[in-house]
Formats: sequence, structure tokens, C-alpha cells
Amino acid sequence: MDLSNRVILLTGASGFLGSVLAPELARTGAKLALHFHSNEQPASNIQQQIITAGGIARSYQADLSKVAEAEALADRILADFNQLHVIIHAAGNFRKTPFGQIREDDWDEVFATHVKGFFFLAQKAAPALRASKGKILIFADIAAYRPYLSYLPYSAAKATLLALNKGLARALAPEVTVNAIAPGIIERVDKKELQDEKLRQRIPLQRFGTAEEISSAILFLLRDADYATGSVLTIDGGRLISTASDL
Repeated sequence: MDLSNRVILLTGASGFLGSVLAPELARTGAKLALHFHSNEQPASNIQQQIITAGGIARSYQADLSKVAEAEALADRILADFNQLHVIIHAAGNFRKTPFGQIREDDWDEVFATHVKGFFFLAQKAAPALRASKGKILIFADIAAYRPYLSYLPYSAAKATLLALNKGLARALAPEVTVNAIAPGIIERVDKKELQDEKLRQRIPLQRFGTAEEISSAILFLLRDADYATGSVLTIDGGRLISTASDL
């Protein structure tokens, strides 16, 4: 897919990857709809950065844990842009929830944001995506295959997203392709627990990934992988083939 003038919705745009991914997408000539939940300033900064560079971007607030807001987000974007070509679902949270201490609201919060809101957003946007022969790209995690014991609700939600990846790929074919990426640990200065040297040594490639590497993988799936659907691209430095313990 040529991304020039295509309308791309990026959920969770104010998160860690948004500052790298959104400008990369804008450089392709795409028009960006930047979703955020409560962290407005980063999304606003990214929007202004894109506009200053000559691109087109709008920001949208929505609580994806609420179905009505998830569906309204699709309507608002269509009202502003008249079309929608791509949804990149990166919204979510990564909060430590040790087994034995997990509460019902912990579980509900994770699944509502990662899974429920995304599903109803995709369902609402399906006619527009079919009309544009669009694409959906889902952020999963290798935890979907190998659960992180201190993050079980998160791991279960990511596994559910992989089920949706296949289900939506079948439901929306042949007009829309649906694929996922499953990153391993990405270098983050704001997550000290993910910078542990012992953890790094348990990865076969002996390093963490970068946001730029994830962005490159996303651009590949959007621009070059038109014959892929229901697929998962794993980018983890070989961690899934390692026998070492997880988080």
C-alpha cells in the first residue's frame, strides 16, 4: 500500500512508541489521526511536530475502555477525513500485577483497553476500511506466547489480540488485511526494570530492541506485505527461542 494521502489512526499515540512511529508515518505522506486517552500533551507535541514538518495530523481523546467512546472515535475521524485506510492499535497499559495480588478491576482495565475497545472500534470502522481496501495492524507482545508471570492479565490480553488478529483477518477478507507484530523488550529509559543486565543477557542477540526497529517493521507490514493477513511478525532478538525465564 502506498501510504501517501492515506488516513492512519494510531491508538495510544501519546505512548512510548508514538513519538517515533507517528513522525515516520507522516514522512510517508500519510495523514495521521492521533488517539490519546488522558496524556494529551505528548499527543499534542507529536501533532505539532508533524504539522511543523509540513504534514497533516489531528489528535483525538477517547477512553477505549468504553465502547461508546471507541465507536465515536471512528465516527469523528470519518467526519474530519471522510475516509480511513489504516488502524494501528498500540493503546494499552503495562502495569505489574503479581499473581495473588490481582484484583478484578486490574483484569477488567487491561482487557477493556487492549481488547474490548479495539474490537468495537474495528467493527465500527469496518465499512470504511472495506471501502478503502485498508489495513489493521495490532501491537501484540511475545507475552502472548510466553506469559510474563508478573503481568498475567496483560499477557492474556495480548494473547486475545492474536486471536482477534486471525478472526478479524477472516471476517474482513478479502478487502482488508489484518496483521500483528509481537515485539520483545524495547529499550526504554523510563522503565528501569526493563534495563536489567541479567535480562539483557537472556536474549540470544544480547540486546533490547529499539523503537526505530519496531517502526521499520510496521512500515514493512503496511507498505510491502499486501499478501499477508492473519500473520504475526515477531521482533524479539530471539527471546522466544531462549529457555531463559521471563518477567
